[in-house]
Amino acid sequence: DFSLMKKFTTFSFAKQYLPMIENELKSFGFSVIVEKKKKESNSNIESAFVKGGTYQNFISMEIPQEITGRIHSKKRLKIKIEVDVDPPLNFETEAKTMVLPIPFSVVTYALPDLFAGKLHAVLCRSWETRVKGRDWYDMAWFVARSIPCHIQHLEARMRQSGHYSNSDKLSAETIQQLLKKKINVLPVNKAKDDVKNFLKDSGATEIWSKEYFCEIVDRMQFS
Repeated sequence: DFSLMKKFTTFSFAKQYLPMIENELKSFGFSVIVEKKKKESNSNIESAFVKGGTYQNFISMEIPQEITGRIHSKKRLKIKIEVDVDPPLNFETEAKTMVLPIPFSVVTYALPDLFAGKLHAVLCRSWETRVKGRDWYDMAWFVARSIPCHIQHLEARMRQSGHYSNSDKLSAETIQQLLKKKINVLPVNKAKDDVKNFLKDSGATEIWSKEYFCEIVDRMQFS
């Protein structure tokens, strides 16, 4: 997931960025193609997919045989890239220096704003046919590390998506009330099923319950 620093609705990364991504990945030995996804008329998100053979590319990454041996040779790897061209305001950024796979610098949302984005997903994402257990796992991750949620950025996100129209400013108490209302109807077992394949220790979700998540909400910090 990527975001512009300010609104630029005519932005398109198809011509300049996508060929660059494809060439860079190929320079590391990956066999991929990068394709732009057709943008929905009312969407602020530019999307594309990196596609390639899962088995072939896992071999290139030197993934252990106990994993690659379970992958069908025809299975396809697909990674979605998204860019928000109309980002909600009231956020801060940080410059990070990475050393792998090569040294480079990148600008990221500050952690309290990333937490706000995650709470927006928890509160406003439509479950449709499957709850996103990953959202709830990430929410607990932020709370466990005492990272506060930036309320102003969460409010900007919720107003932009149409999930908060109250004339009053969003408060910590309101956020906690909305979260507990969401927890009250959360299908906890489905949330566990969604996230377990991403965890080395599936037992990490054994404690999950509506009471557990309510306690997580009570421990939240805000800024």
